[in-house]
Amino acid sequence: MTLIFGAMLLAFGISYGFASRNIMSNMLSSFYRKEKFLEGMRIRVDEVEGIIKEMDSLSVTLDCGDKTVVLPTSLLTEKKVEILST
Repeated sequence: MTLIFGAMLLAFGISYGFASRNIMSNMLSSFYRKEKFLEGMRIRVDEVEGIIKEMDSLSVTLDCGDKTVVLPTSLLTEKKVEILST
């Protein structure tokens, strides 16, 4: 009985770790990039260009003029980011 319960806990722990991998990536990215990117900066990430309206631990909100785009913060570390104005 103990062996079965232990195996179930191990399976739960592994599946939870894989499921939360993207969330942890976004949180760590925001921690390391918080000083480099500030609200009000104009940036370009891949094809998206806009002014940073808001940054939280999981996402960056860009004002692109006619639309608002929400990007995961992990893109700031994984993709090429151009700072157009500060």
